[in-house]
Amino acid sequence: MKTWLTFFLLLVTPLISLATPPPDDLARARAEIMPLFEAMQEAANEHDAEKHISYYARDPNLMFVINDQPIVGWDALLDQQRQWWQGGKTDVVYTVVGEPEFRMPAPGLVMVTYFLTSRRTLPDGTMRNTRFGISALWQWRAEEWKIIYAHESTVNQDAIEHGEESTNMKDESRLHHAIDYIEFGVTNMAESKRFYAAAFDWGFNDYGPTYAGIQRQGEDGEAGGFRLEPDVSPGGPLVILYSNDLERSLAAVREAGGEITQEPFEFPGGRRFHFKDPSGNELAVWSDK
Repeated sequence: MKTWLTFFLLLVTPLISLATPPPDDLARARAEIMPLFEAMQEAANEHDAEKHISYYARDPNLMFVINDQPIVGWDALLDQQRQWWQGGKTDVVYTVVGEPEFRMPAPGLVMVTYFLTSRRTLPDGTMRNTRFGISALWQWRAEEWKIIYAHESTVNQDAIEHGEESTNMKDESRLHHAIDYIEFGVTNMAESKRFYAAAFDWGFNDYGPTYAGIQRQGEDGEAGGFRLEPDVSPGGPLVILYSNDLERSLAAVREAGGEITQEPFEFPGGRRFHFKDPSGNELAVWSDK
Protein backbone atom coordinates (compact mmCIF):
# COMPACT_ATOMS: atom_id res chain seq x y z
CA MET A 1 0.00 0.00 0.00
CA LYS A 2 2.86 2.41 0.82
CA THR A 3 4.31 1.92 -2.66
CA TRP A 4 1.06 2.82 -4.40
CA LEU A 5 0.48 5.80 -2.10
CA THR A 6 3.98 7.13 -2.78
CA PHE A 7 3.37 6.73 -6.52
CA PHE A 8 0.15 8.74 -6.35
CA LEU A 9 1.66 11.48 -4.22
CA LEU A 10 4.51 11.90 -6.70
CA LEU A 11 2.05 11.87 -9.60
CA VAL A 12 -0.56 14.29 -8.38
CA THR A 13 1.33 16.80 -6.24
CA PRO A 14 2.96 18.65 -9.23
CA LEU A 15 -0.41 18.76 -11.02
CA ILE A 16 -2.17 20.40 -8.10
CA SER A 17 -0.06 23.56 -8.43
CA LEU A 18 -1.37 24.08 -11.99
CA ALA A 19 -5.01 24.33 -10.87
CA THR A 20 -6.90 26.51 -8.41
CA PRO A 21 -4.86 26.72 -5.19
CA PRO A 22 -5.87 23.61 -3.25
CA PRO A 23 -7.13 23.69 0.32
CA ASP A 24 -4.29 23.50 2.83
CA ASP A 25 -6.44 23.58 5.95
CA LEU A 26 -7.41 20.14 7.25
CA ALA A 27 -10.45 21.39 9.16
CA ARG A 28 -11.82 23.04 6.02
CA ALA A 29 -11.10 19.95 3.92
CA ARG A 30 -12.80 17.71 6.47
CA ALA A 31 -15.88 19.93 6.46
CA GLU A 32 -16.05 19.71 2.66
CA ILE A 33 -15.39 15.97 2.36
CA MET A 34 -17.61 14.78 5.23
CA PRO A 35 -20.94 15.42 3.42
CA LEU A 36 -19.57 13.54 0.40
CA PHE A 37 -18.46 10.67 2.64
CA GLU A 38 -21.92 10.48 4.23
CA ALA A 39 -23.59 10.53 0.81
CA MET A 40 -21.35 7.65 -0.30
CA GLN A 41 -22.44 5.56 2.68
CA GLU A 42 -26.09 6.38 1.95
CA ALA A 43 -25.64 5.25 -1.66
CA ALA A 44 -24.00 2.05 -0.44
CA ASN A 45 -27.01 1.17 1.70
CA GLU A 46 -29.27 1.97 -1.25
CA HIS A 47 -27.08 -0.39 -3.34
CA ASP A 48 -26.80 2.37 -5.95
CA ALA A 49 -23.48 1.58 -7.65
CA GLU A 50 -23.56 4.57 -10.03
CA LYS A 51 -24.14 7.09 -7.24
CA HIS A 52 -21.59 5.45 -4.94
CA ILE A 53 -18.83 5.35 -7.57
CA SER A 54 -19.56 8.93 -8.70
CA TYR A 55 -17.44 10.14 -5.77
CA TYR A 56 -14.35 8.50 -7.34
CA ALA A 57 -12.32 10.28 -10.01
CA ARG A 58 -13.55 9.25 -13.45
CA ASP A 59 -10.05 8.34 -14.51
CA PRO A 60 -8.55 5.25 -16.20
CA ASN A 61 -5.71 5.45 -13.66
CA LEU A 62 -8.01 5.24 -10.64
CA MET A 63 -6.77 2.48 -8.33
CA PHE A 64 -8.95 0.50 -5.91
CA VAL A 65 -7.38 -2.42 -4.04
CA ILE A 66 -9.49 -4.93 -2.11
CA ASN A 67 -7.31 -7.24 -0.02
CA ASP A 68 -4.72 -8.35 -2.64
CA GLN A 69 -6.86 -7.64 -5.74
CA PRO A 70 -6.26 -4.38 -7.67
CA ILE A 71 -9.06 -2.84 -9.75
CA VAL A 72 -7.80 -0.21 -12.20
CA GLY A 73 -10.01 2.42 -13.81
CA TRP A 74 -13.37 4.02 -13.01
CA ASP A 75 -15.33 1.86 -15.46
CA ALA A 76 -13.84 -1.37 -14.08
CA LEU A 77 -14.67 -0.32 -10.52
CA LEU A 78 -18.28 0.52 -11.45
CA ASP A 79 -18.69 -2.84 -13.18
CA GLN A 80 -17.27 -4.67 -10.17
CA GLN A 81 -19.48 -2.76 -7.71
CA ARG A 82 -22.58 -3.64 -9.74
CA GLN A 83 -21.58 -7.30 -9.50
CA TRP A 84 -20.91 -7.11 -5.76
CA TRP A 85 -24.35 -5.59 -5.20
CA GLN A 86 -25.98 -7.97 -7.71
CA GLY A 87 -27.42 -5.15 -9.77
CA GLY A 88 -29.04 -3.65 -6.67
CA LYS A 89 -30.64 -6.92 -5.51
CA THR A 90 -28.37 -7.50 -2.51
CA ASP A 91 -29.76 -6.90 1.00
CA VAL A 92 -26.41 -5.93 2.54
CA VAL A 93 -26.50 -3.21 5.21
CA TYR A 94 -23.37 -1.21 6.09
CA THR A 95 -22.69 0.56 9.39
CA VAL A 96 -19.82 2.99 10.00
CA VAL A 97 -17.92 2.16 13.19
CA GLY A 98 -16.61 5.21 15.04
CA GLU A 99 -15.51 8.43 13.37
CA PRO A 100 -13.45 8.52 10.17
CA GLU A 101 -9.89 9.80 10.56
CA PHE A 102 -8.70 12.62 8.28
CA ARG A 103 -5.06 13.37 7.45
CA MET A 104 -3.59 15.82 4.94
CA PRO A 105 -0.24 14.53 3.56
CA ALA A 106 -0.03 17.50 1.16
CA PRO A 107 -2.22 20.49 0.19
CA GLY A 108 -5.17 19.24 -1.81
CA LEU A 109 -4.74 15.62 -0.69
CA VAL A 110 -6.65 14.08 2.22
CA MET A 111 -6.44 10.47 3.40
CA VAL A 112 -9.65 9.29 5.05
CA THR A 113 -9.49 6.06 7.06
CA TYR A 114 -12.62 4.45 8.46
CA PHE A 115 -14.15 1.15 9.51
CA LEU A 116 -17.43 -0.54 8.58
CA THR A 117 -19.44 -3.61 9.45
CA SER A 118 -21.86 -5.27 7.05
CA ARG A 119 -24.62 -7.83 7.33
CA ARG A 120 -26.08 -9.74 4.40
CA THR A 121 -28.17 -12.84 3.65
CA LEU A 122 -26.32 -15.68 1.93
CA PRO A 123 -27.96 -17.94 -0.68
CA ASP A 124 -28.55 -20.64 1.96
CA GLY A 125 -30.49 -18.18 4.14
CA THR A 126 -27.80 -17.69 6.79
CA MET A 127 -26.44 -14.27 7.71
CA ARG A 128 -22.87 -13.14 7.03
CA ASN A 129 -21.20 -10.45 9.15
CA THR A 130 -18.10 -8.77 7.74
CA ARG A 131 -15.75 -6.04 8.95
CA PHE A 132 -14.00 -3.58 6.65
CA GLY A 133 -11.06 -1.24 7.02
CA ILE A 134 -10.83 1.35 4.24
CA SER A 135 -8.36 4.12 3.44
CA ALA A 136 -9.33 6.51 0.63
CA LEU A 137 -7.14 9.25 -0.84
CA TRP A 138 -9.22 12.29 -1.82
CA GLN A 139 -7.81 14.90 -4.21
CA TRP A 140 -9.00 18.46 -4.84
CA ARG A 141 -9.88 18.50 -8.56
CA ALA A 142 -11.54 21.32 -10.51
CA GLU A 143 -13.28 22.83 -7.49
CA GLU A 144 -14.34 19.47 -6.04
CA TRP A 145 -13.02 16.51 -4.06
CA LYS A 146 -12.69 13.08 -5.70
CA ILE A 147 -11.18 9.77 -4.57
CA ILE A 148 -8.14 8.79 -6.67
CA TYR A 149 -6.96 5.75 -4.66
CA ALA A 150 -8.52 3.44 -2.08
CA HIS A 151 -7.54 0.28 -0.25
CA GLU A 152 -10.08 -2.00 1.44
CA SER A 153 -9.38 -4.95 3.72
CA THR A 154 -12.17 -7.32 4.75
CA VAL A 155 -12.50 -9.81 7.59
CA ASN A 156 -15.19 -12.46 8.04
CA GLN A 157 -16.37 -11.56 11.54
CA ASP A 158 -18.40 -14.79 11.95
CA ALA A 159 -15.27 -16.87 11.41
CA ILE A 160 -13.35 -14.91 14.06
CA GLU A 161 -16.16 -15.23 16.62
CA HIS A 162 -16.22 -19.00 16.08
CA GLY A 163 -12.47 -19.33 16.37
CA GLU A 164 -11.90 -19.91 12.64
CA GLU A 165 -9.14 -18.41 10.52
CA SER A 166 -10.24 -15.55 8.30
CA THR A 167 -10.89 -16.73 4.76
CA ASN A 168 -9.08 -13.65 3.49
CA MET A 169 -5.89 -15.13 4.85
CA LYS A 170 -4.08 -18.06 3.30
CA ASP A 171 -6.47 -21.02 3.23
CA GLU A 172 -4.92 -24.07 4.86
CA SER A 173 -8.20 -26.04 4.75
CA ARG A 174 -7.94 -27.18 1.12
CA LEU A 175 -8.06 -30.94 0.76
CA HIS A 176 -5.23 -32.79 -0.96
CA HIS A 177 -6.27 -33.89 -4.48
CA ALA A 178 -9.83 -32.58 -4.06
CA ILE A 179 -11.43 -30.63 -6.90
CA ASP A 180 -10.46 -27.06 -6.08
CA TYR A 181 -11.11 -24.81 -9.07
CA ILE A 182 -12.99 -25.12 -12.40
CA GLU A 183 -11.89 -22.97 -15.32
CA PHE A 184 -14.02 -22.16 -18.37
CA GLY A 185 -12.85 -20.94 -21.76
CA VAL A 186 -15.06 -18.11 -23.07
CA THR A 187 -15.05 -16.15 -26.30
CA ASN A 188 -16.70 -13.01 -24.91
CA MET A 189 -15.76 -12.09 -21.34
CA ALA A 190 -18.37 -9.36 -20.81
CA GLU A 191 -21.24 -11.42 -22.22
CA SER A 192 -20.23 -14.50 -20.23
CA LYS A 193 -20.17 -12.56 -16.96
CA ARG A 194 -23.49 -10.92 -17.82
CA PHE A 195 -25.17 -14.27 -18.52
CA TYR A 196 -23.96 -16.06 -15.38
CA ALA A 197 -24.65 -13.04 -13.17
CA ALA A 198 -28.18 -12.83 -14.55
CA ALA A 199 -28.91 -16.56 -14.56
CA PHE A 200 -27.22 -17.66 -11.32
CA ASP A 201 -26.25 -14.48 -9.40
CA TRP A 202 -22.57 -15.29 -9.87
CA GLY A 203 -20.07 -12.61 -8.86
CA PHE A 204 -16.62 -12.11 -10.35
CA ASN A 205 -13.15 -10.79 -9.54
CA ASP A 206 -11.56 -9.18 -12.59
CA TYR A 207 -7.87 -9.77 -13.31
CA GLY A 208 -7.61 -7.72 -16.50
CA PRO A 209 -9.46 -8.16 -19.81
CA THR A 210 -8.57 -11.84 -20.32
CA TYR A 211 -9.41 -13.44 -16.96
CA ALA A 212 -12.13 -13.26 -14.30
CA GLY A 213 -12.38 -15.32 -11.11
CA ILE A 214 -15.76 -16.80 -10.12
CA GLN A 215 -16.60 -15.88 -6.53
CA ARG A 216 -17.73 -18.72 -4.28
CA GLN A 217 -21.38 -18.40 -3.37
CA GLY A 218 -21.98 -18.21 0.35
CA GLU A 219 -18.31 -17.90 1.33
CA ASP A 220 -15.12 -16.05 0.51
CA GLY A 221 -12.67 -17.15 -2.17
CA GLU A 222 -13.13 -18.35 -5.72
CA ALA A 223 -14.57 -21.57 -7.15
CA GLY A 224 -13.33 -21.15 -10.70
CA GLY A 225 -12.60 -18.71 -13.47
CA PHE A 226 -13.24 -17.56 -17.03
CA ARG A 227 -10.29 -17.27 -19.42
CA LEU A 228 -10.71 -15.48 -22.75
CA GLU A 229 -10.05 -17.70 -25.80
CA PRO A 230 -10.39 -17.05 -29.57
CA ASP A 231 -12.68 -20.09 -29.71
CA VAL A 232 -13.80 -22.83 -27.36
CA SER A 233 -12.90 -26.32 -28.54
CA PRO A 234 -14.78 -29.49 -27.52
CA GLY A 235 -13.74 -30.93 -24.19
CA GLY A 236 -15.54 -28.68 -21.75
CA PRO A 237 -14.22 -26.84 -18.69
CA LEU A 238 -10.77 -27.56 -17.24
CA VAL A 239 -11.05 -29.18 -13.80
CA ILE A 240 -8.14 -28.20 -11.55
CA LEU A 241 -7.18 -30.22 -8.48
CA TYR A 242 -5.23 -28.91 -5.52
CA SER A 243 -2.04 -30.60 -4.27
CA ASN A 244 -0.01 -30.23 -1.10
CA ASP A 245 3.04 -31.51 -3.02
CA LEU A 246 3.04 -30.78 -6.75
CA GLU A 247 6.13 -32.85 -7.61
CA ARG A 248 4.77 -35.89 -5.79
CA SER A 249 1.44 -35.53 -7.59
CA LEU A 250 3.24 -35.22 -10.93
CA ALA A 251 5.11 -38.46 -10.28
CA ALA A 252 1.91 -40.21 -9.22
CA VAL A 253 0.09 -39.19 -12.40
CA ARG A 254 2.95 -40.48 -14.54
CA GLU A 255 3.16 -43.71 -12.59
CA ALA A 256 -0.55 -44.31 -13.00
CA GLY A 257 -0.30 -43.94 -16.78
CA GLY A 258 -1.44 -40.35 -17.25
CA GLU A 259 -0.09 -38.26 -20.14
CA ILE A 260 1.52 -34.99 -19.05
CA THR A 261 0.35 -32.38 -21.55
CA GLN A 262 1.98 -29.39 -19.84
CA GLU A 263 4.95 -29.70 -17.53
CA PRO A 264 4.82 -27.72 -14.27
CA PHE A 265 4.79 -23.95 -14.86
CA GLU A 266 4.43 -20.89 -12.68
CA PHE A 267 1.46 -18.53 -12.62
CA PRO A 268 0.39 -15.76 -10.20
CA GLY A 269 -0.42 -17.67 -7.03
CA GLY A 270 1.56 -20.87 -7.53
CA ARG A 271 2.51 -23.62 -10.01
CA ARG A 272 0.53 -26.20 -11.96
CA PHE A 273 0.72 -28.94 -14.59
CA HIS A 274 -1.82 -30.43 -17.01
CA PHE A 275 -2.44 -34.10 -17.80
CA LYS A 276 -4.76 -36.40 -19.74
CA ASP A 277 -6.38 -39.41 -18.17
CA PRO A 278 -6.69 -42.74 -20.07
CA SER A 279 -9.96 -41.56 -21.60
CA GLY A 280 -8.40 -38.37 -22.93
CA ASN A 281 -9.97 -35.96 -20.41
CA GLU A 282 -7.60 -33.11 -19.60
CA LEU A 283 -7.27 -31.92 -16.01
CA ALA A 284 -4.74 -29.84 -14.11
CA VAL A 285 -3.14 -29.91 -10.67
CA TRP A 286 -1.94 -26.79 -8.87
CA SER A 287 -0.18 -25.92 -5.63
CA ASP A 288 0.73 -22.78 -3.75
CA LYS A 289 3.55 -24.57 -1.91
